[in-house]
Amino acid sequence: MLQSAIGTRGVLLMAGFWYAIGSLLIAFAPPFPAVMIGLVLMGLGGGFYDTCLTSVVSHFESTKLMNVFYSFFGFGSLVSPFIIGALAKAGIPWNVFYWVPFSLSVLVALCHFFLFKNYIAPSEDGSTEHQGLQGKIKKMIRMQIIWVGIPLTILGFAINNTLGNWLTSYLIEVKESGPDVSRYQLSVYWAGIRLTFGRVFFSLPFIHVTERVGNTLLVVTLAGVITIFWTVRSAPLAWIMIGTAGFCLGPNTP
Repeated sequence: MLQSAIGTRGVLLMAGFWYAIGSLLIAFAPPFPAVMIGLVLMGLGGGFYDTCLTSVVSHFESTKLMNVFYSFFGFGSLVSPFIIGALAKAGIPWNVFYWVPFSLSVLVALCHFFLFKNYIAPSEDGSTEHQGLQGKIKKMIRMQIIWVGIPLTILGFAINNTLGNWLTSYLIEVKESGPDVSRYQLSVYWAGIRLTFGRVFFSLPFIHVTERVGNTLLVVTLAGVITIFWTVRSAPLAWIMIGTAGFCLGPNTP
C-alpha cells in the first residue's frame, strides 16, 4: 500500500533515511536505550529495502532470478565480520563500525534517487488490475498453500536467525573456538554459503530440480547436518557442517 502511495523510489529513499538515522545514532555511542532505538530504525529501513526491492524483482516471475538477487545479500555478510575483526584487533571503539553502514546507506539512497527516477511498476493483468486489496486478500486466504507456507516460512526464518545470531556464542562457549575463528565461521555461514553459493548453485541453468524435491532434500540434509554439528566435537568438521547448513538453508528463503 505504501509503495502504491509514494512510489518505489519514495519507499527506497525512506528506507535509506531510517537506516542512515539509526546508524548515525549508534555511531555516537549513546546510552543503551538509544542504541536499541537505533537498531529498531535500522531494522525498519532494512525491512523497507527488503520488501520493496523484492517486489521489483518479483515482477520478472523468475525463481532463479530471485535466488540470484538474494545471494547478493551475502556480500555484506561476508565482509562485515572481517571489518569488525580488524576494528577489534586495532582497539577501535565498537561504535566506529556504524559509520560504515551510515556511509553506505547514504550512497545507496543517492543511487536509488537516480536509478528509480523514472521507474514505473509493471501493470497487472486484466483479471486483477481492477481488483481491490480486500478482494486479493480474500482470494489469498482461500488458498491452502498459503496456510501451509506461512508457518513454514516463519519456522525457516526462525532457524536461520537462531543459527546466525547464536552461532558465534555457541562456537566460543561450547565448541571452544577462538573469537576470531568464530567470526570467520559465521561469515562462512551467512555469506559464503548460506546467502551465496546455495542460492547461486540452484539458479544455474543446468540445474534442473523441482522445488518440492529440492527443498525436501535440503531440509532433510539440514537436519542431519545440525545433528552432526551438535553431537560431534571436531574443529574441521564444524567448518564443513556450518557451511553445509548454510548451503541447505539459502535456497529455501526467497
